[in-house]
Amino acid sequence: MDTENARHTTEHDRGYKKVFAKKENFLHFLKKYIRADWAGEISESDLVSVNTSFVLKDYANREADVIYRARVKGREIIFYVLLELQSSVDHTMPFRLLIYITELLRAEFENAGKEERERAGYRLPAVVPMVLYNGADRWTAVRRFREYLDGYEMFGGNVIDFEYLLLDLNHSDEGFILNTNRLLDNVFALDRKDTLQEIAGVMQILLKRYVEMETHERVEFEDWVSEILVKRVKSKDSRESILGALKKGDIQTMTYGIDRAIEKERLEGELQYKIKVAEKMLKKEKDINEIIEISELPKEKILEIKKQFM
Repeated sequence: MDTENARHTTEHDRGYKKVFAKKENFLHFLKKYIRADWAGEISESDLVSVNTSFVLKDYANREADVIYRARVKGREIIFYVLLELQSSVDHTMPFRLLIYITELLRAEFENAGKEERERAGYRLPAVVPMVLYNGADRWTAVRRFREYLDGYEMFGGNVIDFEYLLLDLNHSDEGFILNTNRLLDNVFALDRKDTLQEIAGVMQILLKRYVEMETHERVEFEDWVSEILVKRVKSKDSRESILGALKKGDIQTMTYGIDRAIEKERLEGELQYKIKVAEKMLKKEKDINEIIEISELPKEKILEIKKQFM
């Protein structure tokens, strides 16, 4: 992963972990997006955030995890959410999750103490693995661990097995995401968009929703836009314009700010391409008039570039 992508992924890690650190957001995730029968049995008071990470060293720049404990019908449960913020599918996911689950249960086993865990009635808590994936490709990795084992069909229930829950964000229905107006819904709606043009379009929808959000969720939404999205805009003036318009709920000004940022980045990209063309031609000692015609750069700029090779 290149430096820019690694930085952007790390910001996403922090952004999502900050959002999920609020129990109300995590509970909304369980009830709306996981939609399992047992989710209806859980309230905020049942949840306890666990500030522990089991991310593998090999994946330290690629993922983050969110861990909650809960009591469901008097039973201890651990919810483990892996944030897979990548553009491509990792088909090793079943094995990675097996390691994380094993580490969680090993910690539980050791912390229980010898006397407690040797009781006939001692049980480890159930670990429920979930994956939140925001990549462009549809998720195609196997969901059941046994399907990651060669020849599992021969052995029935005698092999290790579990099935992880998955939210494939970019292949979820946008209408479903936007049918409620909570912080997580609006974050998900934004995170489905990649280019500034796409973001500008969805922000026109979200700004109308923004003014109707609870005050504390509006502040958190501003943080997300500031820390995750607006940092992708290179122009400081454009960033300040976009954030100022967001706080005022000014759709027109914010859209204009994003449009300006798009145009500036387009022009900058074109200029950099022309400079590379000129550099290649200068290295081949092409005639300066030919370089002007092909690169569409003014003579003064080409002479400035030429100085780098002298």
